[in-house]
Amino acid sequence: SAKINVRIEDDDDPGLVVSPSSLGIPEGEKRSFSVRLSEAPLGDIGSNDVTVSVPRSQGDLTASPLSLTFTKDTWATPQHVELTAGHDYNFQDETEEFTVTASGGGFDGERGIVSVTILDDDDPGLVVSPARVSVTEGGAANFEVELTAQPTGRVTVQIPGFTNLDLTRNKSTLTFTSFDWWWPQYVTVRAAEDEDMVDESESITLTATGGGYGGVTRAVTVSVNDNEDPTLRVFPSWVYVTEGGRGADFRVTLAAQPTGEVTVRVPLFTDPALSRNESTLTFTRSNYWISQSVTVLAAEDANRVDEFESVTLRASGGGYDGVTHPLRVSVTDNDIARGRLEVDPTSILVNEGSTAAFTVRLSMAPEGEVTVTIPPFTDPALNRNPSTLTFTSSNYSRAQTVVVSAAEDANAVDELESIRLTARGGGYSGATRTVRVTVMDNDASGIELVPSSLSVTEGSLETYSVRLLSAPSEAVTVTIVESGGGVTASPLVLHFTASDWDESQQVSVRADSDANSINETSTLIHTATSSDPGYSGTTAVLSVTVIDRDASRLEVSPGALTMDEGTSAEFTVKLSSEPTAGVTVQIPAFTNPDLSHDGSTLTFTPST
Repeated sequence: SAKINVRIEDDDDPGLVVSPSSLGIPEGEKRSFSVRLSEAPLGDIGSNDVTVSVPRSQGDLTASPLSLTFTKDTWATPQHVELTAGHDYNFQDETEEFTVTASGGGFDGERGIVSVTILDDDDPGLVVSPARVSVTEGGAANFEVELTAQPTGRVTVQIPGFTNLDLTRNKSTLTFTSFDWWWPQYVTVRAAEDEDMVDESESITLTATGGGYGGVTRAVTVSVNDNEDPTLRVFPSWVYVTEGGRGADFRVTLAAQPTGEVTVRVPLFTDPALSRNESTLTFTRSNYWISQSVTVLAAEDANRVDEFESVTLRASGGGYDGVTHPLRVSVTDNDIARGRLEVDPTSILVNEGSTAAFTVRLSMAPEGEVTVTIPPFTDPALNRNPSTLTFTSSNYSRAQTVVVSAAEDANAVDELESIRLTARGGGYSGATRTVRVTVMDNDASGIELVPSSLSVTEGSLETYSVRLLSAPSEAVTVTIVESGGGVTASPLVLHFTASDWDESQQVSVRADSDANSINETSTLIHTATSSDPGYSGTTAVLSVTVIDRDASRLEVSPGALTMDEGTSAEFTVKLSSEPTAGVTVQIPAFTNPDLSHDGSTLTFTPST
């Protein structure tokens, strides 16, 4: 007997059975489909296993496992493939034809296809940061706008104007595309000065159109912090009046428009010889800026002493409750003293942190003991020693020394003050003499920038700090102006006072992206405005270097050419970014003598 192998060839077409043939998978979730063979693999000769290859990923889909194996015993048993749908940045559903391919066992090249719809979970929206913008009157603040997902086309965001005419924005529209939708865009809001003392607030609604964002809105609220303080303005605040004379006037106004009627009370003097013609002044929203006068009178008295008194004007109503202002009154006595005070010199100059002196003596022998009082200075940095001098008939002609010392202070202002020396007793009662003291300040006013220069990578953000070098006598506003282009600073206005002049304020600098590969330099100019003459017009300059992140390279398309003999084809060459000067590209000859090209060099130049 003999054994004969017989092969029976089936006339049925082998194939893959995929179930289900279509799937819907939400972003971030998983779903499965099954695969089996339509028939058993070929007979017993050799290895007849069938391998089904599964692609690792396709579009936003990833799969597991990556292969399935079927034998003549398991060909009819379904095996499962799990698909995971990844997240993307757009808000559109996508469809992928997911294909598995078989090999071996007579199934070579057979394919199974599942139509997969990825169900997107993104919604088109606007992100506004911050949603509530706080801006100080006379200053500016920024908010940024960005899209939540990639649009289908160009998106325009409308930024409406404010109903409050003191508020303005630097842009009325923002435009986003599918290429730059993720990059935030900035809007600057400015608040002009007004006359009232009221903090204001307004909300506007940003509206998007186009690119699948039609009708999408987002609100932003702008709060304006008013910088007017309710203060009384009194001029002069030190009144000099002669005993028995016609009197002297001072005037009062309000610094800012009140919210209602304001009453300013002028109190009685403790010295019965002093009087005023008005006990109250009334201001309204319409006349707050018009000065009202008060006359101070000094009646005759029996002594020969110059008097001094200080009273406090007090306001109430209209947002001015509790606001006060001191008024000082000096009365020059008109009674004639027997002798006079001789002071040398009557005007002294003292450097801050140092001392100076003047001397005092009597012009003639007194009738008894004479006490000369040297009053304290109103400036706490000034001091005198001693505070009294005593003269008798035996030492009246001997000069006695008074030392004036000036302590260091934080400002950069020269100060001027006068004190009036007064005598009492010995026939000298009522004798006075004035000494003028000028303090020469040793502090320098200026704006400090840390660091003194800045480097910012294109498309990124860096910060620096700003403060004053010395305490100002009045509020200082520092305005920042960019020169040279390519950078954006925020905030553009900084405010300093005598209480916070040495506290650093942070400024952010963003470098814009451009098409070239050149490092550029921009300048931020800081200019101070103030009623303090030491700071008015003071400037400081920050040099900003923008580090370009574009790489210089040649872009050739296509990267490979396939040609038939006797034909021609083209490829293009361009630069990846704008050059700083002319660029020549050399195109070498082919080593194959059958190949040639029509140009040996290409020339590119910067844009003009």
